[in-house]
Amino acid sequence: MVLQFWVYCLVNQRMIVTTMGNYS
Repeated sequence: MVLQFWVYCLVNQRMIVTTMGNYS
């Protein structure tokens, strides 16, 4: 489903931002 893909992208983006924030 498209909705699941959207949620996956949003969660992935949040995890990436959190990881970058922790390293910087």
